Amino acid sequence: MMEIRRIRRQDLPALTELFKRSVFEIAGHDYTPAQCAAWTQNAENPQWAELFLSTWTIGAFIADQLAGFANLKSPTQLDCFYVHPDFQRQGVGSALFKAVSEQAQKAGAAFFESDISLTAEPFFRAQGWMALHRNKIQREDQILINTTMRFTFPNTENAVNPKWQQLTEIPIQDRTPEFISQLTRLWRASVKETHLFLSAEEIDKIQAYVPQALAAVPHLILAEKDKALIGFMGISGQKLEMLFLDPAYRKQGWGTALLTYAISEYAVNELDVNEQNPPAARFYEHLGFRVTCRRDTDDQGMPYPILTMRLNLGKS
Repeated sequence: MMEIRRIRRQDLPALTELFKRSVFEIAGHDYTPAQCAAWTQNAENPQWAELFLSTWTIGAFIADQLAGFANLKSPTQLDCFYVHPDFQRQGVGSALFKAVSEQAQKAGAAFFESDISLTAEPFFRAQGWMALHRNKIQREDQILINTTMRFTFPNTENAVNPKWQQLTEIPIQDRTPEFISQLTRLWRASVKETHLFLSAEEIDKIQAYVPQALAAVPHLILAEKDKALIGFMGISGQKLEMLFLDPAYRKQGWGTALLTYAISEYAVNELDVNEQNPPAARFYEHLGFRVTCRRDTDDQGMPYPILTMRLNLGKS
């Protein structure tokens, strides 16, 4: 009987050994020994395996033995997917694929992408993945060939939030002073409604930093209804830097639309929220984020405690 569960610390030695054996014994049919050695070199460092504890990594266990594992780097990025040489063609890969697909869809993803080895490509094609492009990866003095592939979840068009069609990214060069002023006014109206721990004078102080943040954030996405601006969010890397709504459009699904869009399309997995704004923290928690740390001051050094939250794709 097969058990699918989260990887635990005590599983890491078996995970590392499985990874090495899978590469050399299975992928070794398509890659040279030197290429396999370059591929697995990082696994010689014990800290390599530790990284799997901080992301959503599951294992398939048969008779208490690790038969395979898969790792989601973000809801839309499948990072690692390996099956033990002794458990090939026993349904392990299919079971892992089903489990990671379910978790990604729960987090709002509409598709997967991954860099797939030449060896694994036939399996992924059989699961419905489509090739996007070939890659040449430099590892030490070796060149490894793989393929970036995408899997779109069935019925995605029906499952996607219809509000996503009303979200638009605004490039940095199009953010005029007038536009920034409009967003700043919306920011202030939203903060007055939701950040009840702030006085008007404190909001004034914070507002001084807002225009520059809006002008510089790499990805600025607007929510519009009937051509009227009703909200926006800012994203840098995989972090949500800001999300604000016109108070008149709160509790109408726009916050959920923005956040799930950020998770699905920008692989967002981290954000900060004011500890003194419990409704916001509960909102993010409802969509899968969990508090990972706390600090006493905000980014400007002001005495407003901040909670850092990360997307938790599943329970242990």
